[in-house]
Amino acid sequence: FLISATDNIFKGLLTGILITVATQSSAATTVLVVGLVNSEILKLKNAIPIIMGANIGTTITSQILRLTSLDNGRFISLFTPEVIAPILILVGVFIIELAKNRKMKNIGEMIMGIGLLFTGMITMIEIASGFSDLPILSQILSKLSNPILGVLAGALITVLLQSSAATVGLLQAISTTGIITYSTTIPIILGQNIGTCFTSICASISGTKNAKRAAAVHLYFNLIGTIIFLIFIYTYQFFIGFTFWKDTIEMGQISNFHTIFNVVSTIILLPCINLIEKLTLITI
Repeated sequence: FLISATDNIFKGLLTGILITVATQSSAATTVLVVGLVNSEILKLKNAIPIIMGANIGTTITSQILRLTSLDNGRFISLFTPEVIAPILILVGVFIIELAKNRKMKNIGEMIMGIGLLFTGMITMIEIASGFSDLPILSQILSKLSNPILGVLAGALITVLLQSSAATVGLLQAISTTGIITYSTTIPIILGQNIGTCFTSICASISGTKNAKRAAAVHLYFNLIGTIIFLIFIYTYQFFIGFTFWKDTIEMGQISNFHTIFNVVSTIILLPCINLIEKLTLITI
């Protein structure tokens, strides 16, 4: 399946997106890819577009989570995480209990897992509503408007949480308090894309050279994308300036920037797959 699904870069990209949407974790997808490259089931060059697709697929979580902040009538409310999460959990449990083979049980566990993920995210938002009363949090966040500190903080939080989706979800939760701005949030989002590479790097430590190269591809993709965005955003901010830079940021804008970063980085770097492969061969 993977050989046929990765015989061109666009099919590989779509495969990465779909797997990540199903697992709700780009880290899980990249670890899977590292394992397949390690066992020589998948070639390194074919793994690169899957890893890029995984970065796009992981943005779906934040886009679904943003629905909690929408108030557009009854129809939209049917698709909010508060409604979907318990339904997914119940459907998952129902399948697990009635399934007669392992494959169906796996599907049930996956559905239930996605429901539990969003239940946790919703709980995090509810807890974060009290953060606005903590003056120390506002002081810490004001320091993170420094791009270097913000990127480092985003990377560190994601390493600790082992999930870029959780880091973005945490930012979305805090944004409901109205105490974080664009200048604080943007570098943290850029940093979390670097931090999410830690999982695949750990998975590759005991693997072959090609497995390490697959993990390096994930790191290079996010690192190069972050550098490009930092140069563009802060050059523009220095010479012209964004009118909204000091404004508070909302859940929808956080998810939009997260999506824009990964989609634009993929558009820029997708034609450079051969160069990225050569870079990993040189460094490892």
